[in-house]
Amino acid sequence: MKHLFVLISLSSVLISQNQDLSQVKPKTMTLNIRGGADIGGDITFRYLLTDLDDDPEMGYTIGADLVIIKSKYFDLGAGYEMQLKRGFDEIEGKMGFNSFHFLIETETLFARFSPKNNFHGDNIFTSGAKLEGDWTLCTGIRFRINDSIMELSSSTYWGNIDFGDGDEMSVEYRTYNVSFGYAFDFPL
Repeated sequence: MKHLFVLISLSSVLISQNQDLSQVKPKTMTLNIRGGADIGGDITFRYLLTDLDDDPEMGYTIGADLVIIKSKYFDLGAGYEMQLKRGFDEIEGKMGFNSFHFLIETETLFARFSPKNNFHGDNIFTSGAKLEGDWTLCTGIRFRINDSIMELSSSTYWGNIDFGDGDEMSVEYRTYNVSFGYAFDFPL
């Protein structure tokens, strides 16, 4: 909850510093819809003082961002991203992260952040344990030509595996994504 407070406070300060939010760009909102491949990256499982690293298989992510507040310096919005479950080189089972996120972007750069994601896995991966999501952070660059978009991004997802009785393992998943999609502009 404190992460959400920090995020809202930061957004409020940024907005208050820019007095002419709607003076520069036309009053439109933009819906970006994309799909892409998660390539490379690694996943780290931390239990007590031991780290277990593994390489995930290529996975797929779909997502959408709705940009509502547009200014001369940056735009703000929100969105949703869903990872299809992916496997690993050594660990059995498949997992993924879904998240509602906040978005801040410039003409080409963007950052998505979520104070709470949905960490999910199949029955083999969970083995009866409870998966709990935590932070998500994604940064990248977006190219837009007419209504077509291409994104290159780096994402980190955090979560926990709760085995019960206070026995937990933390998870950090880092990946790189190449996405293609469309941008739709709507008048406000």
